[in-house]
Amino acid sequence: MSFAAYLLSTLGFACLALSLPKHWRDIFAMNLEPSLKWVLRIAGWGLLAAALVLCIVRWHAAIGIFAWAGTLTVSALLIALLLAYGRVRQ
Repeated sequence: MSFAAYLLSTLGFACLALSLPKHWRDIFAMNLEPSLKWVLRIAGWGLLAAALVLCIVRWHAAIGIFAWAGTLTVSALLIALLLAYGRVRQ
């Protein structure tokens, strides 16, 4: 798998998670501004789309989409575990 695809997917899911006010408050202990919420959502979806393009360019469409789904699974699990660990530590 491509490290860059994993990195883009993880950053994308991190942006999408931080666009939720609850997760933002858990991490930064302050309220999320509505304009920043949309910036994080657009950045998150853009990073996930960039990871898809990277996988398709590297492995072509059939295998690339399958590889992208694998990177999404690993990245989402990593972000979910990090958010849960951060909540337990506080």
